[in-house]
Amino acid sequence: MPAVISKWTARRRATLQRLLEQGLSYREVARRMHETPTAVRGAAQRYGMMRPERLVRGQPWAREDFDRLEGLLAEGLGFEEIARRMGRTYNGIRCAVDRLGLTDRERWRHRLRDDWPEIERIAEACIEVERMCIAQVAQRLAALGYIVTPQALHARMREHHPELHRQAVQFAEHRRQQWRHIHGKRRARRARQQEAS
Repeated sequence: MPAVISKWTARRRATLQRLLEQGLSYREVARRMHETPTAVRGAAQRYGMMRPERLVRGQPWAREDFDRLEGLLAEGLGFEEIARRMGRTYNGIRCAVDRLGLTDRERWRHRLRDDWPEIERIAEACIEVERMCIAQVAQRLAALGYIVTPQALHARMREHHPELHRQAVQFAEHRRQQWRHIHGKRRARRARQQEAS
């Protein structure tokens, strides 16, 4: 059986710990370390670096907790920020919201927009003519004064324009492959330079 080589070397674990101690979120750490948030979270758990608030499990919910949760949702805070403030897990907050039938207003606000026809027209041109992915379309829309999150765009396009959404996803995958190819060449060149010196 071939040996499994861990990408989480002692040096990378030290970097991970340093970034987590700076208070960065798993997503921010993942971006800096060129990893996925899931991989960073898994490594933090495996090597005992998981944040204490993420380890708190099974805390009972009192009526005051539910009232506080409702108040924080009304302020427009996301589940992650609410979890941090209440000292609970992200999933615990999400389950409590579902259990109470509360709605995350930010999550569904995009459905109430009345400018979707214009947004869809611009998105269609960006995807079909300029071969943009959803994230690029969101940036173009922001430059034109339409503030839409990539998640809202994904949801809208998937629901109303599935073929266009599929094209945008393909363009995103193509961009990722190009990025991997370019950075693979750079890594190979650096390795050759280190061997030569």
